[in-house]
This record gives sequence, structure tokens and C-alpha cells, in this order.
Amino acid sequence: MDSFTVTPEDDGARLQDFLAARYPTVSVGALRKLMSQGNVLINGVQGTRNMTLHAGDTIDVDADASDLPAALPRKMDFDVLYEDEWCVVINKPAGLAVVPEREAEEYPLMEGMLYYLQHASPFATGEMVRPMIVHRLDKDTTGALLIAKSITALRDFSEQFARRTVQKEYLAIVRGRPPREAELSFPLTAKGARAGRILVNHHYGRPAVTRITTEEYFDGYALVRAMPLTGRTHQVRVHLMASGYPLAVDPLYSGRPSRTTLLLPELKRGYRPKRDQEERPLIARQALHAHRLTFNTRSVDTINRVRVEAPLPHDMQVVLKMLRKYRPQRESE
Repeated sequence: MDSFTVTPEDDGARLQDFLAARYPTVSVGALRKLMSQGNVLINGVQGTRNMTLHAGDTIDVDADASDLPAALPRKMDFDVLYEDEWCVVINKPAGLAVVPEREAEEYPLMEGMLYYLQHASPFATGEMVRPMIVHRLDKDTTGALLIAKSITALRDFSEQFARRTVQKEYLAIVRGRPPREAELSFPLTAKGARAGRILVNHHYGRPAVTRITTEEYFDGYALVRAMPLTGRTHQVRVHLMASGYPLAVDPLYSGRPSRTTLLLPELKRGYRPKRDQEERPLIARQALHAHRLTFNTRSVDTINRVRVEAPLPHDMQVVLKMLRKYRPQRESE
């Protein structure tokens, strides 16, 4: 059994975050299971993951850490966009899940970040540091992802998100002709939706607002900058779809279940691929990229406003190049 006393530094932290920091390699799922089975006590009372801790609380964990499912540090190449003592921002590639998928036996993001923070970071001391996930990006959405290095940093960033002082900007390639500027307001819910989907529902949905500006028009397509003012699951994707401007590729929300890729023949009129030659897709994931992230971080006792920009990924660059070449905006528009 392990026992901990909550220090003033961790006063106000969630139990789950406290345990995650104390057991840096143990999966969050395993920690939740421990709590649900009654193996974590706070002052002798069973603890729940969202329970708020106070300085002086005693936490007893009835488990052997060596027997818990763990993510082992593994060297990976991360494109680090920004880093300081409090946080690191990476340019998340497509196909990398921010949280482990159901039944997944590996957690590449956590494994790679554990290794990076312990060994490769310019702030590394050789000690194990638990990466604390501040916000999420969909598995196939690329771009800027903020990761905290401590409970204190996590709480600070989470409060910034709650106060909406963090600015998120996405770039999206959409179908149709959206307005130059618009504010999209559709309440969202998972209630009544198929697994993994989100619906617009004016009775049960939670308020959600996204501002958009169109940066470039093409014939039948557009490049849109989307700035969500709230943080609902799939918010940008669903709002664009509900407005009539779905992502150029989006298996869930494009309006066609089979629309999982974008091929050159869809853009280049009269193009005929060679016989017996498979056409390679220009992009084979949702055409969405987390382009900019603006937030406050700390250096000693100084608060700094930081804006981090993630370069547009290659597949979206290719699509834009083909649109400019084969689908320029028509003069009459």
C-alpha cells in the first residue's frame, strides 16, 4: 500500500490528476478502475476521480504499482513547437490518438512523451514526468496539442480553457461556398447519436459557438479558419456540416459515409487515371488542422502570452495546390 499526504501545492487538485502524477506510467483507465473498486481512500473514505483534494488530506492506495497496466517510455520523434518549464506543445500527426482507444494495448502518445520529458527535453532532469493532457484533438486531426508537465500547470491551463482565454484556430478545407465571416451557433449532444458521433439538438444540446472566416475560395471548395469559442466534442466538424459546408473529407460528417478520401479526378475535370493503376488519394483523413493555439504560461513569477503555430501538413498543402491549379475561383463569383 502507498500513502500520500496532500501538500499545499496540490490543494484543489482532482484525485485522478493527483494519482496520475504519482504513478506516471500507469494508465488513467487503470487508475479509474482502482478508484471504482474502492482501492483508493481519502481520509479513510472511498475516493472518486473528480473528488477535490485539500492540503493535509491523506490518500491510501491499496495496490502494487508494479502490477498495474503501464505505459513504458519509448523513444519517438515529436515535432515540438514550443516548450517551457510548465508545458510542451507538439505538432500532433494524423493517426495518433490523444487518449487510448478502447481495448488498445498501447498508448503511443503517452509512451513517447514519457521518454521525451525524461530524456530528450531541454528541461529533462532524468526524473520521470507524467504528461498531463490538457485538451484533445481527434485522432486524424493534425496540429498544435498542449501538454502540461505538472498538476499545477494542468489546473492553470484547464482554468484558462474554462474561462475561454485560450484561443484555438483551425484550418479546414470544406465543400461549398461559406460566407466570408460568420458565427455558427448549434447546440451539440451525443444523446441519440450513433457511437462516436455528435448531433445538433436544440432541445438537449449544450451551447456551442464557432466563428469562421473564409481565407480562400475555389470552385466548389474553400479554405476556412474556424475559431471555436466553446470546446465541445467534434464541434468544428459538426458546425461546418450543419451550416452546409462539410469538410472536404470526413467519414463521419461529410454527408456521404463513403467519403473517406479526396482523389485528383474529383478536382481535375476530364482527368482519367491510367488503367490498372490505383489512384492515390490526395488526402485520406478529415481535412482539419489545429493551426494556432494562444494561451498564458509562466516563467518564474511572470505570466507570458504565447501563440504557437503548427505548419500546415503535407496532405492539406497538396490539396490546396491542386485546388489552386484545377479549381480556381470562377470570375463570376
